[in-house]
Amino acid sequence: MASKTKAVTAGLTLEEARLCADNIDGWLDAGACEGGLEPAEREALIKLHTQLTAHLRRAQDQ
Repeated sequence: MASKTKAVTAGLTLEEARLCADNIDGWLDAGACEGGLEPAEREALIKLHTQLTAHLRRAQDQ
């Protein structure tokens, strides 16, 4: 699947990116409940968290 995906750019402010990154753990925890996240959904949230936190670290270093 990854080989056929295209990159997506989200037009978030740094504050919006922080809010999303800070809340992804809660989304993952909620998804662990009965009828929760599919494996692909969980992987996507983890990937998003990784990318957001890396971007926020780079922005902080500038």
